[in-house]
Amino acid sequence: MAATRHSGLECLRIISIILIVSMHILGNTFHTSNLLNKEFILFVNTLGNTGVTLFILISGYFGIRFNTHKFFKMLVVVWFYSIVSYLIETIWLHTPHTWTGLASSLIPILSKKYWFMTCYVVLYCFSPYLNRLVQNLSQKSYEQLLLLWGFFFIFAPTILFFEIQNDTGKGIINVTLAYLIGQYLKVYGLPENMKRHSWDILSGSLAGIFILNSLLTAMSGNIILRFARDNNLLIIIASIMVFYQFTRWHFSSRIINYLAGYVFALYMLQGLLIHCLQPWYIPYANSNLLVLYFMGTLVSICLTTLVIEWSRRLLLGKIENKLADAMERRGAKIKMFTDNH
Repeated sequence: MAATRHSGLECLRIISIILIVSMHILGNTFHTSNLLNKEFILFVNTLGNTGVTLFILISGYFGIRFNTHKFFKMLVVVWFYSIVSYLIETIWLHTPHTWTGLASSLIPILSKKYWFMTCYVVLYCFSPYLNRLVQNLSQKSYEQLLLLWGFFFIFAPTILFFEIQNDTGKGIINVTLAYLIGQYLKVYGLPENMKRHSWDILSGSLAGIFILNSLLTAMSGNIILRFARDNNLLIIIASIMVFYQFTRWHFSSRIINYLAGYVFALYMLQGLLIHCLQPWYIPYANSNLLVLYFMGTLVSICLTTLVIEWSRRLLLGKIENKLADAMERRGAKIKMFTDNH
């Protein structure tokens, strides 16, 4: 019998992508002079910048098991929406056509057109080796690895403002770290003292992010998100605490499990849909109605994604599955050949 999916974490998977989309919608309104809107943008980014880390923590907790069929279908989704987005933007939205842009759309993973998808695909490919590493490390060695990794790529950017990668945490280094933390939480769990004070730690870290960014914003006059980055210690702590709360929420929902299958499509389509809808909400950047227009835009993007992805699956699903099955059989034959030699 197949294992029952953890719908609490599937729900968090959906929420994490929605948080990312929310930030991107408001990214076009940073010029606002409305104080309430500035605080709202800071609030959304305080929560929203946990989105990527949360998504990868879930992947680490469950553990990615390389599956040729699923991997191929994921690549198809990325490639399909990359091409469709480019065509719509250049033909209907009057974005200038460039050969570089076309090449980037044809090979979106290698060109890093969508940094998160590039990192996730790379992580997916390396997951068998990362999983083996985790299995062979003692708890003490594992903790030393996480602390050492965290010192260079979390502590230094947070406290010293120096970044080795210069990617604000939006790269394979921090994505891999989040995956390893998720694996650690699955095997060893959260320390008991952190469990007892999880809500205090969560509220404290989120308050710290919001207050520090608000102070920087007030001093500069422009919205500053220095403490809401993927490689910030407070973001990592907040993400772990949110994740822990959802691991305690055990239930099963076919609807949530089904909707969780649309998260990659939502991520891929959000850029195009924001481009289409921004003339509708950007004029309200200085208005007290911005929050309502933001909510309307977010709901519209989610519903539009559901319709488009459902239609894509209806029209192309059978062909996609046949190709994925063929790739899986070919992969099995290659593995059998290499195992025998």
